[in-house]
Amino acid sequence: MLGLPLVLHDIEAGGRTWRVEAVADQSRLAAMSDRFVHFPFGLLLWDSAPVLAAALAERRHDIAGRSVLELGAGVGLAGIVARALGADVLQTDHAAEALALAAANAQRNGVEGITRAIADWTDWRVERQFDLIIGSDILYEPALHDALQAVLVRNLTAEGRLLLTDPGRSTTPAFIGRLETTGWSVTEQRRTAAAIAPSRPGETVTVTVIDARRRAMAAD
Repeated sequence: MLGLPLVLHDIEAGGRTWRVEAVADQSRLAAMSDRFVHFPFGLLLWDSAPVLAAALAERRHDIAGRSVLELGAGVGLAGIVARALGADVLQTDHAAEALALAAANAQRNGVEGITRAIADWTDWRVERQFDLIIGSDILYEPALHDALQAVLVRNLTAEGRLLLTDPGRSTTPAFIGRLETTGWSVTEQRRTAAAIAPSRPGETVTVTVIDARRRAMAAD
């Protein structure tokens, strides 16, 4: 992957071990930023991704047969799990390099049939609606919140759900607040997970699972 060293991660979710490769060194990736049109944060495996994979596995009975749109797919873990659970999955990312790595990871895990597309929230071309939209750690840039919400309104079915995981970004409460004030019901659940790149043995992180849908349809 562009001469960058990769590391293989073993992730436990839904009673299975998922093997996903990602760029090993964030500092080396940053040093090569001038090679990319958009900086490919998605070439790294972030702490929120395994939590989203686990949250999907817990909802396996709601995933099978559903259509799923993954935003900011990165190395592809969540979409791979959703597809393995029987969903029809479209993975999107603004970096072609990330989608290539996601495709390789799907093959590594024996998962076929995922559709992938390069996509920019500010120039969004996906017309189809989905039962579930997912994303891990995609709320870090407040300048993109308007575009993201427009994608949700455009591409989520009336009874569809949004499932995100977030590592406590300072920008996240504002996005949740705007969802709630524009007709969404939002629940949050905080989970403790092992750090992907621990700075000390046994380090953990807190990741929030955000589950949302339009308030008029909320029935939980």
